[in-house]
Amino acid sequence: MSNETEILYGINLSKEVIANRSDDVISLHVTSTRKDKRLNELIQTAESKNISIHTEEDDFFKSYDADHKAKVCIKCKIRREEKESFLKDLIKKDKLLLLILDHLTDPQNVGACLRSAAAAGVDAVIAPKNRSCHLTPTVRRVSSGYSELIPFVVVTNLNRTLNFLYESGIEIIGSDSSSEHEYNAVEYTNKTAFVIGSEDKGMKRLTKENCSQLIKIPMANNVESLNASVSAGIILFEFLRQKSAK
Repeated sequence: MSNETEILYGINLSKEVIANRSDDVISLHVTSTRKDKRLNELIQTAESKNISIHTEEDDFFKSYDADHKAKVCIKCKIRREEKESFLKDLIKKDKLLLLILDHLTDPQNVGACLRSAAAAGVDAVIAPKNRSCHLTPTVRRVSSGYSELIPFVVVTNLNRTLNFLYESGIEIIGSDSSSEHEYNAVEYTNKTAFVIGSEDKGMKRLTKENCSQLIKIPMANNVESLNASVSAGIILFEFLRQKSAK
């Protein structure tokens, strides 16, 4: 496999890549031992887009997939993450919703965040270049392929990016359990970026200082924090609730 191609596993991820980037898909590989409606629909979609389809024995999938349970994969051109310059045009939108991941390292969490972001109509997800999980095959599979619907922007200096967004008229809202403001008691603007901190330490000090406002999700039974992806989902859908109510 060349440096310009990748193998992606899972029926949901394969479906979304074929639906949204069919020109980048080189081939679909399916097991000879699986027969079901979802797989048949995927094969039909691939055929309609003139994608080469290969039937493989189960040993084929062991070469690429650690748990080789999916037994469905595609070979496609590598999807590139967006660079910081991508934001210059994006911020011109009249309405903008961004999700910023402050040094999240768990691919399960990042994948779940991307799925929630796609469902909430987020315009882009932003993550720092270093000490962060990016668009790995695991992240994309955990997102059930919905990562393919959202630009993923990698920035060199997160705090510089936060300043740039703020100066561009975007409100920066950080999720932090120490805040006095509950997430559903704050009125959000049409151009908002929500910041979610890492799984174990939350937001970094400088990240907090660069937020316009901090919010919290109230919790019972002395629970200190929620999973990062759960927090992201709750906050993003509160934003949607407010906007749909107007």
